[in-house]
Amino acid sequence: MAPDRNETDPATLTVHLDRPLGKINPFIYGTNIEHLEDLVYGGLWGELLEARKFAGHDGGRLPNRGRRRGRGLQQAWRGEFDDEANFGLVAPWDPVAPTDQVYFVHDNTTFYSGRQSQRIDLLAADDDYHGIGQGGLEIAAGTDYAARVVLQIEGAIDSVVLRLSDAAGENGRWNLLPDRPAGDFTTYEGVIRSERAGPSSFELVARGQGRLWVGAVSLMRADAAADGGLRSDIGAKIVESGLKMLRWPGGNFASDYFWMEGIGPLDRRPTRLNGAWNEYEPNDVGTHEFLDYCERLGMAPFVCVNTGSGSVEDAAAWVEYCNGPPDSEWGRVRAGNGREQPWNVHYWSLGNEMWGDFQVGHVDPETYAVRALEFAAAMKQADPSIHLAAVGHVRNVLGRWNELVSSAVSGQVEAIAVHYYNFNPSVLAQEPPAQEKWDALVAGPKSTAATLRDTIAVIDRHWSADPVPEISYDEWGIREDLRWAPGWKELYLLRDGLNTAGTLQEIQRLAGRISMSHQFAFVNRLGLIDADPNRINETACFQGFKLIANHSQEIALETDADGPTFDTAGLATEPPLQAVPYLDAIGTLSEDGARLSISVVNRHRYDDISARIVLSGGSDPEAAATVHELNGTHALAHNTYEDQGQTWIETSEQELNVDGGTIEHVFPAHSATVLELSIDA
Repeated sequence: MAPDRNETDPATLTVHLDRPLGKINPFIYGTNIEHLEDLVYGGLWGELLEARKFAGHDGGRLPNRGRRRGRGLQQAWRGEFDDEANFGLVAPWDPVAPTDQVYFVHDNTTFYSGRQSQRIDLLAADDDYHGIGQGGLEIAAGTDYAARVVLQIEGAIDSVVLRLSDAAGENGRWNLLPDRPAGDFTTYEGVIRSERAGPSSFELVARGQGRLWVGAVSLMRADAAADGGLRSDIGAKIVESGLKMLRWPGGNFASDYFWMEGIGPLDRRPTRLNGAWNEYEPNDVGTHEFLDYCERLGMAPFVCVNTGSGSVEDAAAWVEYCNGPPDSEWGRVRAGNGREQPWNVHYWSLGNEMWGDFQVGHVDPETYAVRALEFAAAMKQADPSIHLAAVGHVRNVLGRWNELVSSAVSGQVEAIAVHYYNFNPSVLAQEPPAQEKWDALVAGPKSTAATLRDTIAVIDRHWSADPVPEISYDEWGIREDLRWAPGWKELYLLRDGLNTAGTLQEIQRLAGRISMSHQFAFVNRLGLIDADPNRINETACFQGFKLIANHSQEIALETDADGPTFDTAGLATEPPLQAVPYLDAIGTLSEDGARLSISVVNRHRYDDISARIVLSGGSDPEAAATVHELNGTHALAHNTYEDQGQTWIETSEQELNVDGGTIEHVFPAHSATVLELSIDA
């Protein structure tokens, strides 16, 4: 049903300068860095190779959802007579120049990392190179790639080569001539310089007669490797976006993450099949990598401990590892791994979504409350100064979760965590009409606000200590239906950027209670940006986030909107809403009272809307203003790697139409705008 619209009426926005809603904690501008699909590996982390430590199975069986590579025999019965050509090779590796004199073995007797290595047996010498390769790599032209391999060599192997190849032939190589004693795993490092851009394969091949054990292998762009592996170009986007906090390592992933496996030498760290996402976790990005990255970018870390399959002792040890002095038990281990001084991580979460039956270690609310108290006591014994968030839920569903957990942990933790996403389309049989989806998504922040307010009321009603808890809005964002999305990746449109900006406005309105919030997530899956190994695509969600995070002030102000409205009929998980204002606005004031920002989202898909902005209870504004506007070529525009000009933020200096304490301004259709101006303090 199309909503009734009064498209010609102007709106009146009233910003009450004398009615502060609360101080905005900068940590409401946060995001999640979860080990999920290509968010970390294939996104933030610069490694180009999968299964680089050779954990897993042969025959093309990868557990990773959306990344399966079917490589089976055409007739299943043939497996009783012949091995596949890639038998003994860990997926997704393939044989290079296989013959009946070349054997591949996933070796569980001689290994370097975890419990398995890749063995290559060359039974007879010839003039050819034989070995293993992995395709599907996007290689840049004229670029240095840092290569590293851990090898053990036996016999008369006279040459080992690491090379790139594409349809035109060889595309760069590193000739490795081992000169170490046989029988020892040895690490070799070198550089491969590419000649051409495009899809390429990486190959590790040898010549001669003998045996090679490959314990681990790595290929990264040299600039990423020099920066420690976590990409600086993505880091620059994190800073540019206005983010202030990163939540890690999950998400569901955290409920089966064992932090001790993610410290020490990279190539020695074991690979584990994580039970949350059924993905192999190589543990390349661990405590040091994440916390050093936060330090480098100026981000506050928010670490989620494993209350699913983990132990109280492990969580307390992790706190001491991060925060303990160098002479403490775990501080000495940290120093031995290259970091003498502690990171002093302040913010910690006691697990993730333990109410979900999909969660590793899922429990009922009473059991979780007992567990949370045990974890909290042990972790605060390791460092009494830390800030803890316990797992909450929305309203009081799932067995009165918020009621039972809040009453039990009252006064023992600082915050209760809440997760809520707009629009879960998985309940729909088909993609909905564009206008219905537009209305549901641009109005979505209103359903978010109602959910948060209802949830806070339940938590407060059952919290007995003083003060009331902070709310950590740990996860929020927009779900898109991957059944119709190309490449198992959400396609975020200008519409979705308006939702992002509007959600941050609602979080600002709850500044008195929400101390942290974390959009899910920054890169690739559900991400503010898309990234492949060589490029970054800014989505409109990134731009909506950047607009609000960078151009808001510190104090949220009560702001009223009176003007044209629309109704929504309800779609997927979005409830029906009545009288949703087309213009949604909030004013924010600097702490010294001299600067005012007014952010306004025009939810109308087609029409500009003029507004009379009344500043009540304060001084008159100056006419000179900086205007930041998010918009695009049309309402459903989206950027791509090849075309970054479909949505944008335009900044201009303007003389506003000011009459005393009133401003007249026209807000373009499908836009989000921030007016920054000075007032007399």
